[in-house]
Amino acid sequence: MPISLDFDAVTQADTEQAQAVIATTIEEEVPGINATQGVLHDIVVGLLGLTLASMENAAENQLASGSLAAVVANPSLADTATVDAIVSNFNLTRTSAKQATGQVKIIVSSPTPINLPVNVGFLSAGRRYATPSSFALRAPGATLLTSTDRVLVSIGQGRYAASVAVVADVAGISPVKSGDVMSPDVAISNFVSAFADSDFTDGQAAETNEQLLAKIPTAIAGKMASAAPSIANLIHDKFPSVVAVSVISYGDAEMRRHHALFPGGSGSRYDIYVRSAALPTSTPVTVTATRVSSGGTAGLWQCGITRDVAPAWYDVTDILAVTADPADTTGVEPAADTRGVDLSGSGFRPDLISGTEAAYTPFQTAALRFSGTTGAIGETADYIVTLRRMPIIKDISDYVTGNEVRARGSDILVKAATPCDTEVNILITATNGAVVDTESLKVSVANWINYQGFTGRLPATAIAAAITPELPTGTIISRVWVRGTIRCEDGSRVTAGGPHELLVPYAPEIGVTSRTVCFFADPVDITISVQTE
Repeated sequence: MPISLDFDAVTQADTEQAQAVIATTIEEEVPGINATQGVLHDIVVGLLGLTLASMENAAENQLASGSLAAVVANPSLADTATVDAIVSNFNLTRTSAKQATGQVKIIVSSPTPINLPVNVGFLSAGRRYATPSSFALRAPGATLLTSTDRVLVSIGQGRYAASVAVVADVAGISPVKSGDVMSPDVAISNFVSAFADSDFTDGQAAETNEQLLAKIPTAIAGKMASAAPSIANLIHDKFPSVVAVSVISYGDAEMRRHHALFPGGSGSRYDIYVRSAALPTSTPVTVTATRVSSGGTAGLWQCGITRDVAPAWYDVTDILAVTADPADTTGVEPAADTRGVDLSGSGFRPDLISGTEAAYTPFQTAALRFSGTTGAIGETADYIVTLRRMPIIKDISDYVTGNEVRARGSDILVKAATPCDTEVNILITATNGAVVDTESLKVSVANWINYQGFTGRLPATAIAAAITPELPTGTIISRVWVRGTIRCEDGSRVTAGGPHELLVPYAPEIGVTSRTVCFFADPVDITISVQTE
């Protein structure tokens, strides 16, 4: 593999040492000449010394990159090709970058046909999403001629709507949620507004050397649901989109299911915490609620969330009456959220005795109470409840507990990683008129955080290091402040963080440790301020 020279990585001491060697060699070969000063030294010895020092530094890194232990300890020693070659010995491949996708609903004031060319951009949260092909928006009732034809549908008040597909310009997670305003970067005839038709599907950043190398320990293990490393390897192999897996077993402080029927019966019990995506997804669910009290102007309403409507959900982000104005995105939060457990049906059922134990699993249920529209006690009404959750947790659970995979006598419970919603505040100092693209940096910070596993800590220095290469000349990061709120399995919340790092508290009695909690960051929760000097 060719060696690339990096002159910036060479220290002054290394350069001077190399220059001394070259000067000595020249003076030995040409008696009477002085190579330590003058034009010969400045031009020949100086340049050759810098080159030699850089070559020696590159050679040392190349040798170090051939050691698995050295590269794991410092992933920056090796380039991507070297790391890819190393992990291929363990049947691992790097996860490629992928762009986020979604649908943008365009509102216009006339049913006049519109032709949208390829690469029409729509902007949201500092990112651009473009049409991957041309689209023809046709008048109501028109015949669709191609797969990219769309019919303008009347939505009342002289407005017409059609949705088109878009793809993010840059790989990584997408902060765009259903209803978010999207701004076109070209003029569209009779344009009124545009917004996200649903939550955008997340893309993913290319896997870093550090993330890829971290998979080696589990890759070495066998692929069977009978031991902690093997279980993790099994899940990563079957579900490559999974970001991280943490296996809690008998004897671990985090294992709280100690109610086996027989003494010592907890030895084959596993609680598997999974980060199945970079960010949780939002799932709207239509439920029928019943008014249970008449207090206040609206009264209190109650509804149930069954086990299968949105498995492993975390919390409620919105509640809207079905009859509400679609443009009205103002909802209410539940006054009470009581979790339960449902072990009915066929197939394997883990040993669960409470809603807290079932929280963030495919077996949890919930009773929600909230303030709603007016009405009489006992009256029913439909509401749209939006739930935030980790995707594919049920799929993972069904797989590892299936008869073909699960070891006999074992009790396996798959849970979504306990969420720590993270806020970051960054102060950047800029000189000489340097311009900082804060929106792009917000996305980069969120991307870096959202591909962390069960690390237990977010150092401010690491966040700064992650975005420093993107900063323009003349800027420095002056301060990083990071804070997180953990939503525990019992519904309580724990906050942590400060100016140096966000550290997950050690509280296994409530299921909170570095082995159960993952950090989640939405770009909207990243604040970047720029001060000029």
